[in-house]
Amino acid sequence: MKRIDIEIRTSKPSPTRCGIYGCGRTGTAIAYTLMKSGVCRDLVLADPDPRRALQEAAALSGALPFCAHTDIYGGDEEELAECGVIVFALEADADEETLSARLRKTVTKLREFGAEPILLNATYPLERMTQVLHEASGLFHGRVFGVGCVTECVRLRKMLGRHLAVNSAAISVFLVGGSVEDTIPIWSQANVAGISLSHYCAICGRGYDVGVMDGLFRTAWEQSGESPYTVAESVRRILLAIVRDENVILPLTCPVEGHYGLYNISLCLPSVIGRSGVRRVLEIPLDDAEERHLRKVAERLKGFCGGDPFL
Repeated sequence: MKRIDIEIRTSKPSPTRCGIYGCGRTGTAIAYTLMKSGVCRDLVLADPDPRRALQEAAALSGALPFCAHTDIYGGDEEELAECGVIVFALEADADEETLSARLRKTVTKLREFGAEPILLNATYPLERMTQVLHEASGLFHGRVFGVGCVTECVRLRKMLGRHLAVNSAAISVFLVGGSVEDTIPIWSQANVAGISLSHYCAICGRGYDVGVMDGLFRTAWEQSGESPYTVAESVRRILLAIVRDENVILPLTCPVEGHYGLYNISLCLPSVIGRSGVRRVLEIPLDDAEERHLRKVAERLKGFCGGDPFL
């Protein structure tokens, strides 16, 4: 008898219903970007100050007639608990301990409502606050992650494309690490249409110079930075991958458990993302210098959340 596989769908909230916790510059930029793109059907804004969430939702609603169909309103943790994805976008206007306490308090309330949404972190410092969310939520690894270096990676590919006079779609290069000073491109695995970057540079007569490549990366990062608009565009791209179940590979900030022999921290690594969240964190090969750099990053993050990354 022919076997028939039946997919059983759960009643989890749709990812097109998105919540944003934090209505500062970053949170409102994210809300406006999502509203204009139409990637979400419903947007719930929440904030440690409930009045601010209502005010920002009312202000953004004025642009709804010019946007794709999206409903936007202010709410609290109970409304957030009904969302399929919640973006945490608190402003870094306090010390890390205060930010951590705010995140833990909100996640605790969400758990009281039995919510198990995807938690997307856009609160900086990104790798540390992502780890806080992961540990406080108790959710599976793939349900909690940060915005990573999505727009920076795209911009780097575009700059490399101009440098090499080739369409950036043919270029593959990923970023790993943490914050600005901790992130590096993995040049050892970069390629153009499957040809190693160093070999392709020789083919086109450009010459392979790591110093030049690093200069392009720094320029790409400086032009992107951690501005609200860059973060908002990263969130839009990630949500699109979730809603469309793309299973695309993006550089996201994810909790690592054994990757490169590291534990109890979150780092930006290439990750497969689809409707259920991050389905797989990839451990791409590193050369000796790249691996040393990654371990230095882990050492700097050691102990923030009470764990040892070198188990």
